[in-house]
Amino acid sequence: MMRKLRDVMRVFAWLCVIAGLAIGSIDISYATYETTTREAAWIQRELSSQNAARLRRLIRDIDEEVRPAGVIVSPWPGVVVRVAADV
Repeated sequence: MMRKLRDVMRVFAWLCVIAGLAIGSIDISYATYETTTREAAWIQRELSSQNAARLRRLIRDIDEEVRPAGVIVSPWPGVVVRVAADV
């Protein structure tokens, strides 16, 4: 009886590890996709403004690889969930 329970718990533990890794990788993929989408929208907004100062700032920001905080989506929430699922 104890051996069967131990085997069930071992399978459950491995499923938790696999689920955690899946959640983490999905979240990183989502964060990358969403950041790219928001960045494209930001660039389009700046280009459509036709304001010389905003366009100069856009060019400078792109050259310096600087993005507004609202454009970047953090993958850390998914990483935290992955760690919590593994514990």
